[in-house]
Amino acid sequence: MVASRTSPNPMRDSTQLLSTGPFGFSRHPFFLGTILAFLGSAIAFNGLWLLIAPVWLAATAPLQAAREERYLEMRFGEPYVEYRRRVRRWI
Repeated sequence: MVASRTSPNPMRDSTQLLSTGPFGFSRHPFFLGTILAFLGSAIAFNGLWLLIAPVWLAATAPLQAAREERYLEMRFGEPYVEYRRRVRRWI
């Protein structure tokens, strides 16, 4: 994101529509990566308590993802609609 000169900070406006790298496989790679990292940690450290985070993220991420997608469609219009048709939300 930094190389494309857009901020990874969700509180800042997006300046470019990214569709390569991890964004070529998932429209929300940060959510996906975080969930997978916590699941992997729970397995690696045999810590069932670590499953709280991915369960919470899996429950709340769709709401946040929908909000981000509405914003991106307003910001980028048809290019984002086409990107959304091509790339799945998660994997």
